[in-house]
This record gives sequence, structure tokens and C-alpha cells, in this order.
Amino acid sequence: MVRVWAMAYTRATFASLAAAALVTTMTYVSAQAADLVIDILPRSTLVAGDAFAVVIRGGTPGQSVELESRSSDFFNDTWIARNAYIFDSNGTVDPGRQAPFVGSYEGIDGLGPFWSMKRVTERPVPWGFGRSAQQLPQFFFTRAGVNRVTLRASAPGGADAQAAIEFTTVGRGVIQRQIGDPQIVGTFFEPTAPSPWPTVVVLGGNRFTYRGAQTIAGRLATQGYAALALAYADVGDLPPLSSAVALEYFDNAMAWVRRQSNVIPEKIALLGVGHDAGLALLLAANAPNAFAAVVAANPHSVVFPRQTQSGAPWTRSGGQLPHVPLAHWDDDFRRTGHYYYVLEKSLVLFEDAVAAARIPVERITSPVLLLSAGDDLAQPSDRMAREIAQAMGDAGHRDRARHLKFLNAGLVLSGDGITPTTPSALRFGGTPQGNSAAQFKAWQEVLTFLRQSLR
Repeated sequence: MVRVWAMAYTRATFASLAAAALVTTMTYVSAQAADLVIDILPRSTLVAGDAFAVVIRGGTPGQSVELESRSSDFFNDTWIARNAYIFDSNGTVDPGRQAPFVGSYEGIDGLGPFWSMKRVTERPVPWGFGRSAQQLPQFFFTRAGVNRVTLRASAPGGADAQAAIEFTTVGRGVIQRQIGDPQIVGTFFEPTAPSPWPTVVVLGGNRFTYRGAQTIAGRLATQGYAALALAYADVGDLPPLSSAVALEYFDNAMAWVRRQSNVIPEKIALLGVGHDAGLALLLAANAPNAFAAVVAANPHSVVFPRQTQSGAPWTRSGGQLPHVPLAHWDDDFRRTGHYYYVLEKSLVLFEDAVAAARIPVERITSPVLLLSAGDDLAQPSDRMAREIAQAMGDAGHRDRARHLKFLNAGLVLSGDGITPTTPSALRFGGTPQGNSAAQFKAWQEVLTFLRQSLR
């Protein structure tokens, strides 16, 4: 089954969250109409991906108010959005119910004041980071794993209110520890919930995607799951990205997870994005009874090398796994930066290799959540997700595969809905607003799926 999501979910969700503020507003405005207040519901400290609402109250009905959102990122660059609204008859502005009449975004969107922020400063890039890396979504958070957004509401006549909201990547009380095994590189997150725990292994292939995997793992641990962010290349003493990785490495990592006394061995899930989604499906297909669930966002249905590789990405018992070779980067890729063109060209040029390189998803016995994007410019994830669901259905496992497609989106788990889509990130597809809606909704769907599959 394929379900298609657009912006409507975000509007409805934030409208319902803000409803609790309306009763308070109706009894409050008449007493202190000149005093603006910014309410953040349900609280001002959140884990990325949590639902929340911002409501300005205490204004004069029919009067305008400007809401400024200001933040800084991992590299101390400043980001700002300014949007102007009209107070309703209750003297309230709720972006989840009202569109700005001028500003950095259009339409009704409770997340709009956040994802529409633009960078206004640009400091020198630290050694080892390229400008494109600086614009990756995971670097929107500070080195401490916190993103603080300051909100300021200003109305004519000098009325003013300020508030701050903090988004963390890891909830309070979650314990992080590096794996002690010298043969494995990963970060294990332990939740505050009583053990033993269901566990999610989040795959992150290189130093940048590993940081993204750590962010996702921290968010999962906040929800009560143990989570392992697992690197397999370009981190520490692991081989470079150009080298093939032995699948035995993942066997050893899974064995380490199962040896932990506070883990439920039969309730382990895999999660991957893009290339790592294909890896998650491959691992589950090769060990059908080892995993209780698989989340594959922007998935591959066949084995492709990584961008820096000229041969197979994986080996087993010393032998290379069948794969579709990568076509040479052509003018379309150089002109647009869209890796989608390289993969599509590869599937055509090396058609004879596709059948052998196909991931045998029909062997997977666990539930699979497939998240694809309608404007994915990094890989043909929507077509491949449909192929995966079809293959599982043809094998009699149609009820095990759930496919959700997100319109106007690129990478659906690369952010949290508040993170601005930078010009660099737009090379992966989608619009800033579409990516925000998809990231927020996809995360809620992941949590629902894991709760149904692991609890």
C-alpha cells in the first residue's frame, strides 16, 4: 500500500496543539491587551521531532505583529526569519492556523518560522569541512547537540515579547557510550526507560552520515529505545570510503548488540537512509530471522557502489557481491549536482547487471517501512520503494511492506522539520516547505511503526 502525504498533516497537527492556548487567550486579552506573550506548547525544551506550537497572545485584534526567529548553527553562523501576521479577534497569532501576510514563507504552517530561516553570516569553514558539508542538515545543531531559537514578537507602538525554544538531539538522562570493541566503531545510546530494551541499529557509512545516524539514534533513545549508531567507513580506524566493506563487520556488530544484557535480542530493528537503506534491506534479507523490523528511507532496490567507489561496496567471505557499476558522471550531474542522473544512467548502461544486483527483499520476514520522496534527486527512491514493495507482495508478504511517499520532498529523514533546507541540501530534491513537512511526518510514522513492531 502506498500513501501520499503533503502539507495538510503539518497544518492539522500544529493547529490541534495550539488549541489549548485559545481558552487562555480569550480570558487574558481584555485584562492585559497591551502586553504581548509568546507561548510555546507543550514546553520550551524539546527533542528534535517533537510536536510543538508557538502562539503570540495579548495583541490588539486587527493589528500586525512581526515574529523574528533567530538561531546559530554548528559553525556559529546566524540564521534569521521574519514574518508578519495579523492578530485575530482574540488578539492571538498562531502560525499553525494563520498565514503571514509577508515574510519568509507562505501559507499556514506551524513550522514555517523555523525552516524558513536563512543564514545571514558566513564565517570561515573549519579545517576538514567543505562548504557543502557545512550546509548539511545535521550541522544545524551546535557542537553541544542543542539548537536554540530565540523568538521576538514586535507590534506597533512598542509592544514586544521574547521567548526561546531549545531543540536537543538527545533527551535528558540518555546515556551515550562508545563501543569498547576495537573492531567496531559506533555509539550506543541507552534510554531512561527500564531495561531490557528493544533496540534500533542506525547505519551511518561515513563521518557525515555517521553524525546523522548519531542524531537519529539519540532521538530514538529519547523515545525509550536503545539505539546503536554504527559507522563502517571513513571513521577512526575504519577503511576509507573507496574500499569494499565486509558484511562480516555487521555480523560482529549485531553480535555485540545481542551480548548486551539490557537488550531484548529478538527485538532489534535496522534503520538506514539512501545507500544505508539499501544496506539495511540487504542485511535483513541475508539474515531473515535476525531482525524484528526494518526502516528504509529513500531506499535502493539494487546494490550500488558508493560515489567514491569503482567496484563492489560489499564483500562476503572475501568475494564481491554483485552490484550495478556506476556510470561516469556526465554533464547532467555536473550541471545540476543531482546524483539521481548517475544512478538512472547506470541502470540503463549496465542493465545486464541489475538482476544479479537486486536485493532479495522477498526473503525478509519482518515488517518493512519504506519512505520515499516524490522529488528525490539523490536516487530514484520512489520507483525503487515500489519495486521493493512489489517484490515482497509477489512473494506473499504484502502485509509486511508499508510504503509512504512524500510529495515535494527530497531526503525524508535527513532533518527534523525545523532545520532549514539550505541551497546545498536542495540538490537532494524537494522544496524547503515540502522537506519540512516530510521530515516531521516521516519521523512520526517511524515512531508508530517501531512501536507496533518492537513493543
